[in-house]
Amino acid sequence: DVVHGAFAGVMEAGGDAMQATTDVVGGVVKGAAKMGGDVAMAAHDVVHEVVKGAGGAGADVAQVSLTAVKGTIAAAKEVGGDVAGVTKMAIEGALKGAGEISEEAMHAVRDVLVTGVEGAKDVIDAMK
Repeated sequence: DVVHGAFAGVMEAGGDAMQATTDVVGGVVKGAAKMGGDVAMAAHDVVHEVVKGAGGAGADVAQVSLTAVKGTIAAAKEVGGDVAGVTKMAIEGALKGAGEISEEAMHAVRDVLVTGVEGAKDVIDAMK
């Protein structure tokens, strides 16, 4: 998978996985906005894939998830997008990706998002 390969390459080269995460998710969200696409769905999908790729590459899935969600929120603010919608969908994407890795990863992601992203607890509670 492309995202897994990208993460593995960044990590092997001694690069910053968190900066790569911010750049990837921000680029996708901004690109979706520029093309008139569904920015919230783009946020969901890119965060989902980034989290799965990070897990496959051995990166810290919880920290990558937090960085990815925050990156989509920042990008949505920058393009004047629906920040609440992007936040909700990015959180859902992170949890979906982590859940595909393991139950433990999903719980770690949930915990870091609840403490690190404003409104995450409400989004996660509404998913139950």
